[in-house]
Amino acid sequence: MGTLVPVIGGPIFALVMGIALRLVRAPAAYFQPGLTFGQKTLLQAAVVMSGSALTIRQIWSAGTLATPLILITILAGLVLIPYLGRSFGLGGKVTHLVAVGTAICGATAIGAVTPVIAATAAEMAYAISTIFVFNTLAVVVYPLLGHLSGFTDWMFGLWTGTAIHDTSSVLAAAYSFSEQAGQYATVVKMARTTMLLPVIVGYGLLAGGDQKLSLSATLRKFPQFVLWFAVAAAMNSLGWIPASVAPVARFLSKFLMVAALAAVGLNTDFKAVTRIGPRPMLLGLAASLLIGGVSWAIIRLFYA
Repeated sequence: MGTLVPVIGGPIFALVMGIALRLVRAPAAYFQPGLTFGQKTLLQAAVVMSGSALTIRQIWSAGTLATPLILITILAGLVLIPYLGRSFGLGGKVTHLVAVGTAICGATAIGAVTPVIAATAAEMAYAISTIFVFNTLAVVVYPLLGHLSGFTDWMFGLWTGTAIHDTSSVLAAAYSFSEQAGQYATVVKMARTTMLLPVIVGYGLLAGGDQKLSLSATLRKFPQFVLWFAVAAAMNSLGWIPASVAPVARFLSKFLMVAALAAVGLNTDFKAVTRIGPRPMLLGLAASLLIGGVSWAIIRLFYA
């Protein structure tokens, strides 16, 4: 279906169809291990596979160009989103979790920072639900706005890679725009995800006291597939991966990504999101608009 309607693309179709099936009938419990495997492992495999079609030179060039924007958007999110949360009457820990989730890498960042700031499991679930719905909407809205804004492939890849929260949604939106946008967004998103490590350390130092004891355990939650993505690109740069493998790697990467996004859709529970109340939803909306707007404006002003 993605081939028939290329402006939407296979990744978005897979995500939306998964969500639609979930709304009609939720998957039985015995499907959950497979869906979890698809949502996490297949997506990570797709990212690593895409790295085998890139070189370190390409990654370095793209990462260097994107680094200033990555740092600006992360700083804006970490500083301003907690302030917005307090203005909505929300607790400090929840707002910090929403901030790291929006600014860096969604649920992965929230899960990593939760023990460092001694947030509860309920607060973690609250934060993930808050940013979830807007993360999903971005998959559909961003490609439309990208076309309306006249963004080139690399401009759109830069925008999605710095503004959309979760890796799965970044790839779904970017690859629906074009394959080139998807490749660039992958590199930018991996560079952005590496910022999780200093942010974890920073929160650990600010927490002080007993929370420093949990810091080493939290560091182990750093996404290992980011490192394997770099290893795959390094192997390709050294010529250890035959040139004939690159087209196969790109195909497998896209195939695995579509399968992973279908699993993401089937795991999407909108009923749970509706139970969190209006104020967290307003914070999620404000946070998404803040990061997306800052990134869009800087790209238009300095990268066009």
